[in-house]
Amino acid sequence: MSKVSQLEPATMLQQLVGEHVSVQSKWGPVYAGVLVSVDRYMNLQIKDCVEIANGTEGELGETLLRCNNVLYIRKAPVA
Repeated sequence: MSKVSQLEPATMLQQLVGEHVSVQSKWGPVYAGVLVSVDRYMNLQIKDCVEIANGTEGELGETLLRCNNVLYIRKAPVA
């Protein structure tokens, strides 16, 4: 049986800094952009951020997402 490496959430987020990410919020909208920084509370700073909600997209630019609004974050494929 192969071992699956497990990362602490903070370590995983630090490894995503500089990468394109997709963030699902608890309230429905998805935010996509480049992860600039993560603090010790797991607040996310995203540049070139686009909000996708109800089938429409809106450019937000530089955005700060508060940790308690995030359902999940993942590395996004670059188109």
